[in-house]
Amino acid sequence: MFRFLIFFLCFYIVYKIVVKYFSKNNRSKYNEPKNKHVAGEKMIPCEHCKIYVPESKVLKIDGKSFCSKECIDKFLEK
Repeated sequence: MFRFLIFFLCFYIVYKIVVKYFSKNNRSKYNEPKNKHVAGEKMIPCEHCKIYVPESKVLKIDGKSFCSKECIDKFLEK
């Protein structure tokens, strides 16, 4: 009987730790929006890789639009 109580107590503690860990991660993951751009915002293509990015996230140099600093560097290397 005593073994059963210890086993149950250990199982309960592990269960609580697992539930707390996953509920903490899920809350932060689903409460914050992944994309912070405005819905209906104009999408602009990157000059280098041609991926469309929201206008608020575009990096502009000399009137050209880029999605990242890496694309700017690769474009300027050409």
